[in-house]
Amino acid sequence: MPEAAADVAVGAKSFEGDRQFVSALHRGLEVLRCFQPGDDGLGNLELSQRSGLGPSTVSRITYTLTRLGYLRYDAATGRYRLGVAVLGLGYACLAGFRIRETAQAHMQEMAEAVGGGVLVALSARDNLRMVYLACARSSEGVMSLQLDVGSRLSLGRSAAGRAYLAATSTEERERLIVELEARADPAIWPATLTGIRDSVRSVHERGFCMSLGNWRAQVNTAGVPLRLAHDDTLYTLTCGGAAYTLPRLKLEKEVGPRLLDLAARISRH
Repeated sequence: MPEAAADVAVGAKSFEGDRQFVSALHRGLEVLRCFQPGDDGLGNLELSQRSGLGPSTVSRITYTLTRLGYLRYDAATGRYRLGVAVLGLGYACLAGFRIRETAQAHMQEMAEAVGGGVLVALSARDNLRMVYLACARSSEGVMSLQLDVGSRLSLGRSAAGRAYLAATSTEERERLIVELEARADPAIWPATLTGIRDSVRSVHERGFCMSLGNWRAQVNTAGVPLRLAHDDTLYTLTCGGAAYTLPRLKLEKEVGPRLLDLAARISRH
């Protein structure tokens, strides 16, 4: 399910007055950000809608990115797909997150202990989204979340995003909330903000927060922040699955405490 265009774009307004900021590069990277795992290629019109950039600007950017190998063009459909050059960057990026190797075995152990087809994930923030860096699934039960490394979730509505917002500095949290509100659907923003505030209190009081169908209907998730002594990145750990597998009480009594223990074990390595 594609994220809304408002969740995808990174406004250049945040960088106004920064003389070192290269706006042309920013626009090109924004086009690349528009692509998501479930997309069957994107045309210039769709890229314009998702990025918020004008059609003529997008056309020039896609031409340039295609010439450089970052996009592939399908003449039969008029759509673009990410090119091999992006894959190389992605693997180089993942290789730089050494925490993945440390966390994977512990995450798999937790997934098997909880069972029911749950997904345990390690995430980091990318603008107004959280991105999965590593995943572990329980081998028992029906898999409820078709997500994998590289999947992107809403910062404001997912347990991963709310755990991040709870653990970051007050200044950064309030800045991100302002950006989220500027891009949010006014009809659902009040509920989203309430969920964020409740999650901040929950993390401060008991160490974890929950998303009960807030990000995706019938999917419940618990999340905890994860900090490492040797790494400045703020990560999150989540465990999610079908609501009937992970009812609120199970999240509170079992999954949340297990995630706290998981974070403690990973941080010791």
